[in-house]
Amino acid sequence: MDDHIRGYELGVEAYVPKPFHPKHLQALIDRIVLDRQSLKKYYNSPLSRSDLYEGTYIDEDDRNFLIDFTNMAENGFQNGETDLDAIAGAFAMSRMQLYRKVRELTGVSPGEYIRSLKLKRAARLLCTTSLTVLEIMYRSGFNNKSWFFKEFRKEYGCAPKKYRETNAL
Repeated sequence: MDDHIRGYELGVEAYVPKPFHPKHLQALIDRIVLDRQSLKKYYNSPLSRSDLYEGTYIDEDDRNFLIDFTNMAENGFQNGETDLDAIAGAFAMSRMQLYRKVRELTGVSPGEYIRSLKLKRAARLLCTTSLTVLEIMYRSGFNNKSWFFKEFRKEYGCAPKKYRETNAL
């Protein structure tokens, strides 16, 4: 019995004790073949390339695209500019193709998606740093104070200072 347990731990699929009944052996072989076919079918299907990203299942390539797009956008607004033409060029696609792809994956335009990234970054900085609201505004990629305050209030329901007071760690 110890050898059987050790074998199962190492990956043995089945033991057939002697003397064995031919129907038992045939049923065991049929089960193993069926399991292999099921695995082969799964790994050849699009479902095996799906991945969970932000609460939804998407294709692995699409997930990687969104991650790369997000990283490029965040690097852009850290450097003071987010150029959709440059991002589209980095993906070897036109601006319109980029727009369609981001819209298909996120449900919003690239501009709206980048705006939400900027606001999330601002909210995170408000909670985790002691920077002034204006410093956070610039670090988040916003250049217009009134637009930043308007968009922040629309997204979070309060002014940045009030958000910091209620959500500070």
